Amino acid sequence: MSYQNQTDEQHSFMQYLREPGGFSDYTSAGYQNAVQDIANQFNSGNYTDIDGLAAAGSLTSTNTIKNPADPTNPFYQVVTPVRTGPVTQREQVLSKGSLSQFDLGYGANYRDKLYIGGASALCQ
Repeated sequence: MSYQNQTDEQHSFMQYLREPGGFSDYTSAGYQNAVQDIANQFNSGNYTDIDGLAAAGSLTSTNTIKNPADPTNPFYQVVTPVRTGPVTQREQVLSKGSLSQFDLGYGANYRDKLYIGGASALCQ
């Protein structure tokens, strides 16, 4: 079995990495906290999530952006390598082997009346 699809850059894995902690607005406190967490993981070498691991593997980097409201406290933004064109995603699944089952049943009754029954099934 195989399948594939094309998507744009805004729906790729790199898009996911550009939004640490699920925050897309780099000016939000949640985004800035997530970037700080990535930096802590990178500096300590103790990676606890995919965002920290992506930074360690150079899949992401951080840009410093001037904060117009507070120039002494800049914003940080996670960036990924620039690419153009659609992203092709595909997967191929190969399965081998078999699944089988054999069932056997029986029944009997003597006092009420004489009942006799049986069944068997083989599924592959």
